[in-house]
Amino acid sequence: MNKAVYRYWIDGPIIAIEDTGQGVGIALDAQQVLQTIDEAIGPLVGKYIIYTNQCGIWGGLTYSGGTLRLYSLGTKSYEEAKKKLHSLSPTKRDDYRLLDPIPRADYQCDWLPDRYRSLR
Repeated sequence: MNKAVYRYWIDGPIIAIEDTGQGVGIALDAQQVLQTIDEAIGPLVGKYIIYTNQCGIWGGLTYSGGTLRLYSLGTKSYEEAKKKLHSLSPTKRDDYRLLDPIPRADYQCDWLPDRYRSLR
């Protein structure tokens, strides 16, 4: 399977995406995951996007200036990840909001490090 399989929920300004472990990792399919959620619930700009990797560790995704950035929250519990996010200073926390709209073009490989492109 070459797509992420996940479930997501909305918790105020947080969009939480949980990997089911049945497809590729969310980070490897980030463009498709974010675009699908954006189309389902509306614009993600201004939201915090957090997700689990395939090992169940929570991290986050943000997109600005044409660049996808990943960051780690380093916990296996959603509640702990949420606490870590909210414990950041307001300035630092704002760095993790999705700042730009998700592009509609299919440029998925632009999001992937070179070492992952051969996996597709």
